[in-house]
Amino acid sequence: TIFVLVFFIHMIYPYFAIKSNYASLEKYKGLSTGWDFIKQKYPDNYRAIQWLNDNIDGQPVMVEAVGDSYTDFNQVSVATGLPTVEGWIVHEWLWRGGYDKPSSRKEDVKSIYQSQDLRQLKQLLQKYSVKYIFVGDKEYEAYPDLDTKRFEQVGARLVASFGNTDIFRVDF
Repeated sequence: TIFVLVFFIHMIYPYFAIKSNYASLEKYKGLSTGWDFIKQKYPDNYRAIQWLNDNIDGQPVMVEAVGDSYTDFNQVSVATGLPTVEGWIVHEWLWRGGYDKPSSRKEDVKSIYQSQDLRQLKQLLQKYSVKYIFVGDKEYEAYPDLDTKRFEQVGARLVASFGNTDIFRVDF
């Protein structure tokens, strides 16, 4: 009887731990795929991602906003498989064995989206061989001073637009 009592006492924690963790998944009930949340929460981004999947061949580098792990950032590279300049910053930090390289790339991405220095913008796009610039909800959130006119001023051209989301192609 003591064994049974000790066993059941120890089973209380897993019961409540699992219940408290997975109860939050209720809000995702009814989603048929992993991408439905993007379609519901970021419909313009979703359409742009579909466009990229349907129209881009190969593995050209694209740039999108850098964000923290397990957030809605980097949804484009995740959904398309296209390489991006910088992914989730903590994941990159852990994989690279240090923060120096990821933090440098994070600052470069910020400069791509916000710098007013057109020469610097062009140099950064060339440095990372960027072929596509993605501008959607997360980019406007992360970089409030974002001005898409700068992309055209350095020779990038708008190739797709879906509401508040734009995709620019870099051809230099």
